[in-house]
Amino acid sequence: MRMKGLSQVGMTVKEMRTSLEFYSKTLGFPIVAVKEMPSKVIEEVYGLKADTKVKIALLRTGWGSMIELFEFVPTKKRTETKWNHPGMTHIALDVGNIKRAKKRLEKNGVEFITDSIKVEGTEVIFLKDPDGHLIELIDLGVIYYVNRYIGSIVAKIITLFKYRDLDKI
Repeated sequence: MRMKGLSQVGMTVKEMRTSLEFYSKTLGFPIVAVKEMPSKVIEEVYGLKADTKVKIALLRTGWGSMIELFEFVPTKKRTETKWNHPGMTHIALDVGNIKRAKKRLEKNGVEFITDSIKVEGTEVIFLKDPDGHLIELIDLGVIYYVNRYIGSIVAKIITLFKYRDLDKI
């Protein structure tokens, strides 16, 4: 089996309209679709009662991947994220120029929870969406071009030679 890449990241949101404002208008991801999930899928996939309504929105990001937002009605109260528990921690969005992205987002009222941090040739900064999901903006610099053009080859070589024996990690 050959994996072609990451297709989408799904997140449950408290209120769809607020999240669409943030992801579409503030971050600039175009909305591809907004629809209600059939009750049969709600029961079979999520194990929820048929009276639960699920609205889904798909937003296109770069390189053809999507962010998929889910709004469940009725919804349960959000619990505090436990960062050291298994589960998703954040999404990272590749921006070409982190300083320009930060300035534009601050003009739109976005508050950042960290200052810009330089890490191994990249620059990152963190913010939260309206529901508290952690978002990392990352400027890959030169690594972007390596990843874009020869990334799959480099990753296979590193896996083959450096991480072949997972018991030594």
